[in-house]
Amino acid sequence: MLIEEEFPITKRDTPAQEIWAEKWAILKSALLLARKLPFNELAPDILQDLCQLVGFTDIQRTTHAEFYREVEALDFFQRRLESLLPELPNENFRAAFIRQASDLRKKMLQVGGMEIPFYRVTARKTSERPKSSRT
Repeated sequence: MLIEEEFPITKRDTPAQEIWAEKWAILKSALLLARKLPFNELAPDILQDLCQLVGFTDIQRTTHAEFYREVEALDFFQRRLESLLPELPNENFRAAFIRQASDLRKKMLQVGGMEIPFYRVTARKTSERPKSSRT
């Protein structure tokens, strides 16, 4: 099994990761105000524990980061936010989110890009079922 996932948005080790985390924080807030379900965030150690609980073995985790210098790095974020704007409760919220998106793009240009931290978890599943811890 191979799972590749971005870190929870609390991971902000560099200024470029701040851009990435702020992007997700803005989107999560907009989703909640639009009465939509926000995305889930799963810490790597919890994912590893869950894999072990369902019988995976030889569980390995590696961490990575990809840096995007392109001006288009926030385009997907912008499109997603724009699709949520009509569903926000009032014009003041819409204006605030537009301002936040603009400020984020300016910050990204100052920093020189956006860095996405992610992790990979690999594991094997044996044909045997895990022993139950129930007595």
